[in-house]
Amino acid sequence: MQSDFHYYATAVLARAAGFGEDQALTIAYAAQYVDDARDGRDILVGGREFSPLSTANDFGRYLASKDRDVWLKVYLPFHFLPPGPIASEADDFITRPLGRLAERLIQDVAREADADPDYRLVRLGVALHTIADTWAHQGFSGRWSRENDVTELESLGAPTNLREAMAEAWRDFTGPIHAANPMQVAHFQAEFWPDYPFLAWRAHFAAPGAAGREHRRDNPREFLAAARWLHQTMSDWPKPPDRSVMSWDELAPMVTARLAVSDPDREARCRPWRTAFAHLFPAHGGLPQYDPHAWEVAALGEKLKQTPFSDAAEALGSRPSYPGRTGFVDSLWVKFHRAAAAQRAWLARQVRF
Repeated sequence: MQSDFHYYATAVLARAAGFGEDQALTIAYAAQYVDDARDGRDILVGGREFSPLSTANDFGRYLASKDRDVWLKVYLPFHFLPPGPIASEADDFITRPLGRLAERLIQDVAREADADPDYRLVRLGVALHTIADTWAHQGFSGRWSRENDVTELESLGAPTNLREAMAEAWRDFTGPIHAANPMQVAHFQAEFWPDYPFLAWRAHFAAPGAAGREHRRDNPREFLAAARWLHQTMSDWPKPPDRSVMSWDELAPMVTARLAVSDPDREARCRPWRTAFAHLFPAHGGLPQYDPHAWEVAALGEKLKQTPFSDAAEALGSRPSYPGRTGFVDSLWVKFHRAAAAQRAWLARQVRF
């Protein structure tokens, strides 16, 4: 999933579920920032050391993900949650919608004892990103394995021009790289197809099994199921009793229409969410556009100078310095990294081998 779902849809679903405007935007921003926090180097803020977490990796750098440390600390805890606890490499790593670990994760967040309400919203947003991805990333795993080796990819039911353009883009993207060194991690070999809400498609994998396996996906149906789960979960979340909640039956047709926008261009899919649901955010003059640097600037005084997780070893000894803003330790950016650390620690208790 991309920002059209993780930020815009999540913000809309949170408002419809009864959260206030600022609360909904905090949840949604945390959910999307999981895809944008790519630097785990120590930094200096006002002369003091701070250790952010990397919750994502540059898409073009999946090759480094042969490193077990990358997929244990980035892919599994935040993007490709296994269906159940892992005790050995022989266990099932392939992500499935709302598996046992996803249910355990949301229960862990619901039990969060921290008294800071903003931190709890951020923690919820991080978890919602991961659980929503179980629908989009189903059929793939977050480890380097032949179970992610896609040998054939075909769109189903898309207009001919779109189908041909996407097929050509996929061949251009994966062909030379795959021939030289197959990227058998996550959904690299399927490019962004699992993340497009409008697309129906099928893939054939080299493994497991002698004949491999086939995976068929109706993304609109799966994304709608994810949206329904998010709405229900956030509707059930503790809130003041006077908060109004929009029913799923009322909301579903509008969500369905947004998910059906058939365009690989991300902004073309984000714009309809802002237009259709501007009325839910009157205090902000509409649904604010996502700015991946907003929390960084508010905390650090400037944008974070990011180096991808896979390059962290090259950057050892280089600690960027930032002035920091008043209230840095209580900033949403710091709370995001605290929440990410909590989720990574939770995953480490589920994956022991």
